[in-house]
Amino acid sequence: MIYVHVYDIERTMKVFDENQRQRMLSLVCISRKQTVDKITLKDKSNKRLLAGYLLERTLREYAVQMANPIEAMEFIVEENGKPVLNGRQDIFFNMSHSGNMVVIAVGDTAMGVDVELTDTCTEKVAKRFFHANEWEYIESYKGNKKPLLARCWTMKEAYIKYTGEGLKKPLDSFETVIDSGDIIGKEELIEHFIDVKKEYTCSLCCDRTEEFKVFYHNEVVVPQ
Repeated sequence: MIYVHVYDIERTMKVFDENQRQRMLSLVCISRKQTVDKITLKDKSNKRLLAGYLLERTLREYAVQMANPIEAMEFIVEENGKPVLNGRQDIFFNMSHSGNMVVIAVGDTAMGVDVELTDTCTEKVAKRFFHANEWEYIESYKGNKKPLLARCWTMKEAYIKYTGEGLKKPLDSFETVIDSGDIIGKEELIEHFIDVKKEYTCSLCCDRTEEFKVFYHNEVVVPQ
């Protein structure tokens, strides 16, 4: 089972102050604290911090539900560049954030998730990075192409996050089928469209037989 948590952090960010930032920095792992401290733009740093905090909290809550709490939150990076929990091969996770949206997937099997602001996915990007068949399909569409562009982009991102290859794998080297969620040559996998706020697009890549549940959180309570 995969659990997908969709966080809308817009209201939280409007009231996020320095006291809350310092409190949250004290709650995340050292590597995450070091990462956000290097980001000079305060808004970007705060969003990265909040996303990281939500990831760690989600992982801890999931581990407790599985009756096997996490003793020490430590992330390591595999050879292919995919982050994993050190010593916890029983927990799989993936996270994506864009704008004021954070999406976290956690479960007992591999997955990949990606969320994007729909309007940021352009035809120029598609021509350059999409598979020829994907671009041909989008180009021939007579209506608003933005949703198709975003759907294809998030599907491709979710897939390379599932495999852990990241951008080491050229996006035009594999083909997705926007309407069905299929990945050509990967019959065991499927891409699910996750319903998020209308200005965003989100895809989840996982095994075709895997079940998933989605939980929506419209406000994040920052611990005092």
